[in-house]
Amino acid sequence: MPAILEQAVFAAAQAKLAANNPRVSPVRAISGPILLTSIATCSHCGGGMTQRTGTSATGRVYAYYTCATKAQKGQTACKGNTIPMAHLDELVLKVLREKLFAPERLAALLTALAAKRSERAEAQNTRLVALQVEADNARERLQRLYALVEDGLAEMDDLLRERISILKADREKAQAALDRARREVGGEVALDPEKIAAFSKLMRDVLDNADNPTRKAYLRSLLNVEVGPEKILITGSRETLYAAANARNSSGEIVQFSVGAKRMWVA
Repeated sequence: MPAILEQAVFAAAQAKLAANNPRVSPVRAISGPILLTSIATCSHCGGGMTQRTGTSATGRVYAYYTCATKAQKGQTACKGNTIPMAHLDELVLKVLREKLFAPERLAALLTALAAKRSERAEAQNTRLVALQVEADNARERLQRLYALVEDGLAEMDDLLRERISILKADREKAQAALDRARREVGGEVALDPEKIAAFSKLMRDVLDNADNPTRKAYLRSLLNVEVGPEKILITGSRETLYAAANARNSSGEIVQFSVGAKRMWVA
C-alpha cells in the first residue's frame, strides 16, 4: 500500500514514541519539575543525568545533576559527571535564549536549511522527470505492440506474448519507481519569516516565563544536552527546528552548540 506519511515524519513520530515509553524514560522524568531530566545525558556513558540533593558543611541543602549510571551502579560502570542543577539549568536556558532562539540566529539557521531543501527539491524534480519519461516510454512500447495486433500486422504468438509480458513488467516497474519517488519528495514547506519570528518569540517567552514542565515539553522535542567534565554540548535537529517553526514534525541534520567553562560559542 502507498505510504500515508512521509518517511521523515514517520521516523520522528517513532522516535518520540520511543522516548515517551515509560519503560525507557520514567513518566516522572518526562513530566516532572526538574528541567533537564530526560534531556541531559552523561558524556562518558550516554546515560541520563538524574537529580540528587546534598548538604553543605554549613547545613545548606543544594541540588545537582549526576550520572544515573554511576548513581545506580557505581564508579565501575561509569566515572560519571556531576554539576550543580541551578548552574546547568541557567547555562542551557541562557544559550538557547541568546543564541538559538534569537530571531537573527534562528532565521540564519533556517534560511540555510531552506536553501539546501531547495537544492534537494530541484534534484528530486529532475529525477521525477526522468522516471516519468521512462514510465511513458514503457507504456508507449506496449501500446505500439497492441496496435500491431489490432491492425492485423502481427500475430499473437508465444514470442509476442513473452514480449508483451516483459513490456508490462517494465511499465509496472517504471510506474512503481515513479510513485515511490513522488511519495519520497512530499510537500516542501516554504520558509515563512512571520512564522520564524513568532516561533522565536514563543520559545523565548517559554524559556523566560513558563514553569519547568512546560519548558521541558518544548525542549525535549528539540534538543539533547550532553554533560561533560569541561563543556556542555547541546545538539538538535535543524529539520526538527524547521518543522517546529512551521508546525510540522520531522528529523534530520544536526546543529551543535558547545558551552565551555568560561565562554559560550555556537558552531
